[in-house]
Amino acid sequence: MVKQCPSFQPDNPNGFEAGCGGYGYNNEYVGRESATVIDIGARVDVFAQPVATVFFADTAFAQPSGGDAYLIEYSFVEPAVWSSGFSAGQPTDPSMHFRHQESANVAWLDGHVDRQTMSYARANVYGVSEARNRQMHIGNIGEPDSNALFDRE
Repeated sequence: MVKQCPSFQPDNPNGFEAGCGGYGYNNEYVGRESATVIDIGARVDVFAQPVATVFFADTAFAQPSGGDAYLIEYSFVEPAVWSSGFSAGQPTDPSMHFRHQESANVAWLDGHVDRQTMSYARANVYGVSEARNRQMHIGNIGEPDSNALFDRE
């Protein structure tokens, strides 16, 4: 088992998500039984298309620092928009890291793995701009207003 992506060297190895190895989990849908219950994994049979549902992916997060940003490890691969809570319907912070020749490795719920290229980027809530996230190869796949590649439908 690979614990640390050999191609990922965070700028701050002691960041708040240190130890995840540069891989993130689809907690928003796969990690929850329902929108109101946290930390109970969903069963595969509740997903309409496991072949088209993100399970794990290469991830990182852009942490602001003195007018710039640096990379830290991040444990979650976020969908396009939050599905629950006070932020439901709002855009998420990008976390997929396209560090392999501008591609990210994605493990899908059915078990297959492939490489994906960035579809879009956006600014994050901490003030890191869309342009800086693009420079750092942080963004997402799919459509910017659709969770189709992450959800159960």
